[in-house]
Amino acid sequence: MIPLVELVLMDSSVREDYLEAILILLRRGRSPTPVDIAGELMADPAAVEDILSALVTEGYITRGSDGRISLTNVGQDLAGTVERKHRVLQRFFMDILGMEHRAASDEACQVEHAVSDDAIERLRHLIRSGGECDIPAPVCTGRIRALPEYGEDEPLVVCAIIGHDGYERLSDLGIVPGATIMIKRKIGDGAILVRVKECDIALSPDIAGLIRAERAPTA
Repeated sequence: MIPLVELVLMDSSVREDYLEAILILLRRGRSPTPVDIAGELMADPAAVEDILSALVTEGYITRGSDGRISLTNVGQDLAGTVERKHRVLQRFFMDILGMEHRAASDEACQVEHAVSDDAIERLRHLIRSGGECDIPAPVCTGRIRALPEYGEDEPLVVCAIIGHDGYERLSDLGIVPGATIMIKRKIGDGAILVRVKECDIALSPDIAGLIRAERAPTA
């Protein structure tokens, strides 16, 4: 049994990682053992036993006579919240930022413990609407549109690049989320000439269509 002082000081991210892992294993068909959990988290079995004992004391899990682990109602709620954050963040990193599946999942694991429920809800709306944000916020002031929908000589802020290939190609030109750009001229056949960091760059219709932007805030 972990001493009480260690239980009080347990890192919340550790607690959440364990509960999320237990939930994932439960959804595979049966209550997991400590060995199953150690394998899922790639953790030392002895350390896993200590953490599981702490989670029992805190009321997040129960252990059967056969040693298998189940989530209590409060444990189920917390695990579900963490899993949902992970899923939304992973979709955001993949669909909006163009990251690969494994890299997006790893990044979500790092962020899910710190991000607020409000931020997750905003990201969920952004993903579902394909870049149109209907939740007002300082960094999302209204409608996010595809670059070709804007007129000439209007300062814009890049919000997202759709697709991994598009992100790689545009990032080399300095067109990344957060960058300020301006459409200088719309060329024939849908091509666009944009100003980025004092440079004029011609974008084909297909590439321009991958850029999501909003109007730059006025001073």
